Amino acid sequence: RLGFDLNDGSAPGESVEVISNVASSKDSMWNPVYGERSTIRDKYNQLTITLAQKKIPSHILELVFRCYDSGAAICYRIPRSPSRDEINIKREKTEFRFLADHVAWCVTSAQGEYARKSISKMGSGVERPLTLKVDDSTYVAIAEAGLVDYARMKLTRSKENPYSIISELSSSVQATLPLSTPWRVIM
Repeated sequence: RLGFDLNDGSAPGESVEVISNVASSKDSMWNPVYGERSTIRDKYNQLTITLAQKKIPSHILELVFRCYDSGAAICYRIPRSPSRDEINIKREKTEFRFLADHVAWCVTSAQGEYARKSISKMGSGVERPLTLKVDDSTYVAIAEAGLVDYARMKLTRSKENPYSIISELSSSVQATLPLSTPWRVIM
């Protein structure tokens, strides 16, 4: 599940039609200010899907998917429209769905003690990155990247699906359009 609930009661991402989809790729290098390496390769394939809401108030929503060798990421973009130059997001509905009740290492405060819990028992307000053990040799992490002028994401288990984790914003988001959300990352 993807999308938002807005304070005006509308939900960009529901009752939509695909307007366009554009595939692209990038392979470049960048130099971090500090870190273990002096250059980092930025290589990914990207798909941008533009959706238009069928009902009023109508919203345009762009879903940007990136696939890297070591993970995947999604970002929402909401462009400025003739009828709207501001948006107030009440709730984000990004969902990470798994096939089993994997073990996760959870913490609910920045300096807290990690607890080993299954997805179905992890509760709400879990900090990221969240590491999960998928099998004896596979681990994944749910993270957030590019957090600027947006509420931070915490994670909670889904009430509808015991093997799903959903985003939980720390507060509502009032923003001037265009808006680009932080990246939701799984690696």
